Amino acid sequence: MPVTTPVARAALLGRFPELTRYGRTATRLHPRPGAPTAQDSSVGGPLLWPSDEAWPTCTLRHPVEKQRPETEQEAARRHAQSVEARSRKWLHVAELEALGDRIAPELLARARASAATPPPPTGPGSVTWHEYEQLPEPVVLVPVLQLHRRETSAVPFPDGTDLLQILWCPGRHENHGPAARVFWRDAASVTDPLPVMPAPNHVERETFVPRPCVVHPEDVVEYPPICLLPREDEGYEHFGMMPAELEDAVRRWSDGQPERDDYDNLSRAPGWKVGGWDPSSAGTENLRTCECGARMRPLLSTDYSEWLDLWPPQGDPGFHWGDPMRWQDREPTGVNFTRSGEYLVLSCPAEPQQHPLSYVITH
Repeated sequence: MPVTTPVARAALLGRFPELTRYGRTATRLHPRPGAPTAQDSSVGGPLLWPSDEAWPTCTLRHPVEKQRPETEQEAARRHAQSVEARSRKWLHVAELEALGDRIAPELLARARASAATPPPPTGPGSVTWHEYEQLPEPVVLVPVLQLHRRETSAVPFPDGTDLLQILWCPGRHENHGPAARVFWRDAASVTDPLPVMPAPNHVERETFVPRPCVVHPEDVVEYPPICLLPREDEGYEHFGMMPAELEDAVRRWSDGQPERDDYDNLSRAPGWKVGGWDPSSAGTENLRTCECGARMRPLLSTDYSEWLDLWPPQGDPGFHWGDPMRWQDREPTGVNFTRSGEYLVLSCPAEPQQHPLSYVITH
C-alpha cells in the first residue's frame, strides 16, 4: 500500500494534538489507466452487476438547447460590440508594436492575426439558451466506482454487503452536476453477472464519463475544514467543525506556514477518494443535511486532478506514480466538471441505504 501522508503533518499535530479527536479516515483511490474486470475495484470499469437486475437510468430534467432568430436590434448591438472589440484589438497591436525589439515576434504575429479576423455577418443571427427538460428517453447511467469492503476502512458498509457501486448520469442537472446512484451488494450473491454493460445513450460531455482505471487504495486520516477567508472579510465565519478557539489558533498557525504546508494542504488528501471530510462545510446546508436531520458525509470525492506533487509517496508506491508536469498523469480519470472545485457524493451516515443522496460541486 502506498504511503502519502505528508511528513510535515507531524508539525501540525505536534502543535495541536487535540486535532486527533476530529480525525476521519479517508481512502485515496489513486486511479491509474488500466483494464479492470468486473471482479476488481475500479474507477470507470465494468461492474459486477446481476444480469436479472435492470440497469439504472435517469429521468431527471437535463439542459436542452433552445434557439430563436435575433431581432434587428439584437443584431445591430452584436455588430457594434464586434466592431468595438476589433478596435480594441488593433489598439493592443499598436501598443505591442511600440515596444519594438522588446516584444516577441510570435506574440505580435498572434495579436495581428486576432485583430485581422473578419467580424461576424451583419445580418440577423440566432439567440441560444438552455432550459431544463425531460429528454425523450431515460438516460443510461455510466459506472463511476466499484470498491470492495476489504480495500477501505473509510466507508461504513451496511450489514450483509461488501461491495459499493456508484453510477451517475453523464450530464448536468439542476444542481449543475451529474446525478449519482449508489448500490450496496454482497459480491458472492452475484452468481450470474451481466456480461456487457449497456452503452451510454446520452453523454453531454466526454469529461463526464470516467476512463477505466485500476485503483490502489490507501487509508489516510483527514481533519475538519476551517474558513480560509481573512478575518476582516465580510464572508468570514467559523465552520464549526471544531471549537472556535481551536479553529482560530489553527488558522493563525497556518498563516505562518509555506503554502505547501498550510492547514488546507495538510488536513485533506487530494484526488479521488472515499470517506473523509467535506471541504467546504459552510453554505448549501440544504444539500448537506439529510431529511432525517443527520449531517451528511462524503461517500465519494472526485477531482479533475490527482495533484501528484502535493501528497507524493514516501518511497516506492508499488505502481506508476506519474509526472506532475504531464497532464495525462495528473488527470488519469479524464473527469472534469469544474477546475475550481470537487464533485462530492454525500450520504447519510445513519441510513446510507434508505435515505437519498446529495451531490454538490464545491468552490
